[in-house]
Amino acid sequence: MGVQVGAEALARAEGQASAYLSQKINRDDSFLDGPVTDNKCEARANAAREVGKAYQKGLVDRVDQQCTDAAKAKQGQGSRGRRQRRGTRSHPA
Repeated sequence: MGVQVGAEALARAEGQASAYLSQKINRDDSFLDGPVTDNKCEARANAAREVGKAYQKGLVDRVDQQCTDAAKAKQGQGSRGRRQRRGTRSHPA
C-alpha cells in the first residue's frame, strides 16, 4: 500500500514539474543574467521532483511502520481472537 501511495506522490510531483517546464520561454530575457525565466522554471521543476521523492519515502516508511504495529497488535491478542463490533439492530416497525 505504501509503495502505491508513494508512486502516486511521485506522479503528482512529475506532473507539477512538467507544468513548470511548460512555462519556459527558451530565450534570454535578462540583459545581464540570461534566461532568468527558464532558470526559474527549471529550479521549480527540480524542487517539485525533490519534494515528490521525499513524500514517497515518508509515505512508504509510515505505511510500513503502521503495518508492523498492526502485526504486533494482532500477535498480542493471542487466543482471544478478533474483537467483534457490537451494534444495534433495527427492527421493523
